[in-house]
Amino acid sequence: MSSVFSRCLILVAVTAAVPARAGQAPPALGELAPALLPAVVNIYSMKIIADQDATSMQLADAPARRKQSVGSGFIIDSAGFIVTNEHIIEHAYDISVTLQDNTTLKAQIVGASAVVDIALLRVNAGRPLPTVKLGDNRNLRVGDPVFAIGNPLGFGGSVSAGIVSALNRDIMLSPYDDYIQTDAAINHGNSGGPLFNANGEVVGINAALYAPTGETGSVGLGFAIPWDDANFVVQQLRKDGEVRAGYLGADLQQVTSDIASAVGLPAVTGAMVNTVEPGGPASRAGLRGGDVILGARGRELPDSRAVARAVAMSPIGEVLKLDIWRDARRQTIPVVVAEWPGDRQQTAIRPVPRPPMPPELGLQLSTIADAYRAYYRLPADLQGVLVTGVSPLTPADDRGLRTGDVIMSMQAAPVTSPADVLQRLASLRQDGRRYVLVLVWRGNATRTVALPLSEG
Repeated sequence: MSSVFSRCLILVAVTAAVPARAGQAPPALGELAPALLPAVVNIYSMKIIADQDATSMQLADAPARRKQSVGSGFIIDSAGFIVTNEHIIEHAYDISVTLQDNTTLKAQIVGASAVVDIALLRVNAGRPLPTVKLGDNRNLRVGDPVFAIGNPLGFGGSVSAGIVSALNRDIMLSPYDDYIQTDAAINHGNSGGPLFNANGEVVGINAALYAPTGETGSVGLGFAIPWDDANFVVQQLRKDGEVRAGYLGADLQQVTSDIASAVGLPAVTGAMVNTVEPGGPASRAGLRGGDVILGARGRELPDSRAVARAVAMSPIGEVLKLDIWRDARRQTIPVVVAEWPGDRQQTAIRPVPRPPMPPELGLQLSTIADAYRAYYRLPADLQGVLVTGVSPLTPADDRGLRTGDVIMSMQAAPVTSPADVLQRLASLRQDGRRYVLVLVWRGNATRTVALPLSEG
């Protein structure tokens, strides 16, 4: 990947937007969207990011900082199964899902694949949830109307419309790239949300956007993972919690016009075999360097990515009949598909423990002494308990409390000392409460914060 392109391709994690140039909305969108919105959710995940290397950081190491990722997802089963992108929940220690009615639920990871950027979550709503209708992207054509629903920039359920701009786009994010390109506005937060066809059926998962160097946000170049590709991953995650992809054991290269001419191939199609792994499935089947793979199961495979997808989606141990070009003629070779040896390592979600909760939610408290009142310029008649410190990566830190805040009451009961706070917390925990409402004064204004009393 060129350095210019790698700088320009932005996974949906940018922080600003520019006006989108979307296409014409599908017919009857005003009727479709309200019915679909309840099945699309907002996803918020809390992560710990080390300053130098987020992938190898240790939670106990310093310095580290919190980061909230904002994304979207959609409900595929009324029991609470939700599909989203893996990059939204990667390294997350806390994942919450907000429904259209503003109900917020904790989500558990069923499984995820970093290779294809798909994750499956589950929530327990205590009731059946509305679901989307799943479609078939194989019938999509360039120019077909599509629309996206998601959580752009954290604004909540939003609809943008456009057309299919291109199909089978290779944006060099995986060996399987087959992206649907659309000019429906895709921004930070749309990631993981559904792309619908004109019938209101899911045909893709919005995953990435492209912006020229120096710009961010939607400029009419959004990319979605086709649902048929994603569904293979989702079904495996739901069944086993991991992906078992097929493996050929061959190094493939896209056929060019020069290569086609050199081997006497009448069309520029397929994938050339450069080398085969000794003892691997391709080697055992007799595949060799110089062969060109043209198809499988009677279906034409126009490029190396299509070959990779066909093999990956084949059941382990299945005999896959490959159509190849060898010695200036078409032939068929049966290959017994093996399991990709690196797949489980590359697709597994490594559990990230929640940061330990310091005593009393991570708050350091004091009575409001005269020196504090003068230093923080607190009104003379203000009563409460002063926050003198907030431990990082704690519930209080998550919810924005900071040094200099004054806690005026807890569950509407006034507090004037740290002892009052401790006593109130103990009483609420004894009553089985999961959250405490804290009235906080800051800068001549008050706000109410709900702090969790336990990890539940």
